[in-house]
Amino acid sequence: MPEEPQTDPNSSPTPTEPTEPNDDATENENETPPEGEAEPETFPRSYVEQLRTEAAGLRLRAVRSDDLARALAVAYAAETRLLADPTDLGYSEALCVDGVPDRDRVQEAVEDLIARKPHLRSRTPQGSIDQGAQGEDAGGVSLAGLLKAGAG
Repeated sequence: MPEEPQTDPNSSPTPTEPTEPNDDATENENETPPEGEAEPETFPRSYVEQLRTEAAGLRLRAVRSDDLARALAVAYAAETRLLADPTDLGYSEALCVDGVPDRDRVQEAVEDLIARKPHLRSRTPQGSIDQGAQGEDAGGVSLAGLLKAGAG
């Protein structure tokens, strides 16, 4: 039976030889395409810059459009006067028809939100909240009337 070499527990394992990088990948990158294949088409730099500038402008317009749609949805929510803070509704594409917020959908969403979270309802008092006398006296008994009648 062959003896296994003994290793010292305090010694570090012998390092393995470093592997060399595979040169096949770099060779493939430097290869020229076969004669039957053409070089890929490239566009002039000025044309590419023009396309990038146009795309940047369109992205800015899209962001502005989204911001205006959000503002319109908040305005429709404020118009209902049901929410204390109209921005609580949030914005989603579900509120929109053809990318523009729809009044009826916003109204339904506000009502649904209040049904789920009643603490978001507006706390503005509605109706008559006056105290004391309201308009003409209906002819009831009053102390001033009794004193006038007894004095006269």
